[in-house]
Amino acid sequence: MDAQTFLDNFTTIAGAPGGVQRLRDLVLELGFRGRLTTADSGTNVEPSPGPASTPSSPKSAPFEIPRHWVWHRLDEIADYNKRPKVSPNTLPDSAWSLDLADIEKTTSTLIRRVRASERHSKSAKCAFERGDVLYGKLRPYLDKVLVADSNGYCTTEIVPIVPKAGIISQYLRWSLKRPDFRRSVESLSYGMKMPRLGTKDALASLHPVPPLAEQERIVAKVDELMGLCDDLEARQERRRSAITHFRRSALHALVEAETPDDLRHAWERVSTNWAALTGPTRLADLRHTILQLAIRGRLVPQLALEPPTNETHPTSAPVDRAKLWELPNLSAAPSTWSTHPMADLGRWGSGGTPAKGHLEYYGGEIPWVVIGDLNDDVVRDTQARITEAGLAGSAAKWIPTGSVLIAMYGASIGKTGVTGIDCTSNQAIAHCVPNPAVITTDYLFLLARTLKSALIQAGKGAAQPNISQQVLKHLVVPVPPLAEQEQIVERVEQLVQLCDQLETVLAAKAAVRNRASRVLAQA
Repeated sequence: MDAQTFLDNFTTIAGAPGGVQRLRDLVLELGFRGRLTTADSGTNVEPSPGPASTPSSPKSAPFEIPRHWVWHRLDEIADYNKRPKVSPNTLPDSAWSLDLADIEKTTSTLIRRVRASERHSKSAKCAFERGDVLYGKLRPYLDKVLVADSNGYCTTEIVPIVPKAGIISQYLRWSLKRPDFRRSVESLSYGMKMPRLGTKDALASLHPVPPLAEQERIVAKVDELMGLCDDLEARQERRRSAITHFRRSALHALVEAETPDDLRHAWERVSTNWAALTGPTRLADLRHTILQLAIRGRLVPQLALEPPTNETHPTSAPVDRAKLWELPNLSAAPSTWSTHPMADLGRWGSGGTPAKGHLEYYGGEIPWVVIGDLNDDVVRDTQARITEAGLAGSAAKWIPTGSVLIAMYGASIGKTGVTGIDCTSNQAIAHCVPNPAVITTDYLFLLARTLKSALIQAGKGAAQPNISQQVLKHLVVPVPPLAEQEQIVERVEQLVQLCDQLETVLAAKAAVRNRASRVLAQA
């Protein structure tokens, strides 16, 4: 990529994932290849300082440089770590005392300036003077390099480098931040937990050196473009913060809407600002919010039907009233809704696993659901199948179409599905055949999808985080009238379709990012 193409695509590159950091690297790559600025016109070009010879083998040079530039070892153009070491007790109270933590990684921005009297250090320090290049040799991948703007003292993990005649301090500083130099240092560093660059390797490192006037132009251009990178990064951070704030407040307004008008205004705010809400994580939040609104009676007007009732219906097993539990976020359900332990919602059961040692139990025609088949959607096929012998020889049992499935074991607690076929399952999955007098399949499935975080919390504390059918059956939930259940499910489907439209917007944004990535690939 030439300099003009790079500059023309500057903001496009910034929009790619990790774009600003890649911009910083590109600035240095182009600058230290002589492609960011132009040499003085005329036939006479000022020679570079130091030895006039290039490395003995072209293969030892990291990359090609202009003909009038010269590659030099660091020890040829600077004095490395030759400043005196001093005892911390001899430091003047007002002296600048610099630690690695005072320098921001990557940008090398000085975060804070600390006086010796504030630091109370007990380890030896290294003196440095204004204009020295201060290089963090400990964990060099953090890329901490700055030019001292005044005299001071630093930890011995920071090396003062004193440029020789003909070398500009800021030019050397940027050379030490070159991407290829960083990569080389990472390969040469020693020490597993606290890697550092050894003195011998540092002295032998190669640096491209142009004439002095060209160094000045390179530094000026790099400084200018790095300033633009800083501005772009700050704008991106402000935009991320604004989007996060908007997303949280908009979704909060949806959840807390108390009247139909409140809900309508809150939804209009979300729907007209979808561009700010798009993104895999944010879109998941929106879908989750829609489900939470649904089970709290906020999506459709309540029907003035029969008065609320708490009568029980036949269940698969009695419940222990002392073990009933409920969720705080469900306590504000409409007064026209009834409340039930989930045991009242239908006939519950779980499956079983045919003995693995009997090969004749597997590979048959009977669909056998495992947790991997649950994706909060309709289960129309299964990874595994069992035989009639496997069904007869295990606790597995037939589950009719239209049953709701909930995972009870491990990290998948709360994953759900609804059977689109007659099938069986293993013991890690609970199933509920809905009682049509109380709840529809679609509404029970919707309700189940909102319970994942609560069920995960209920399963904590054991070596293997599991829940049981008893935990599920004793959870008290609000249940709207059947006619209202149908309206809620219909409304949720409408809003989910709108979320699907958001995914189209997201795909378009991804295409833009991909174009930016292709620009990066050409660099």
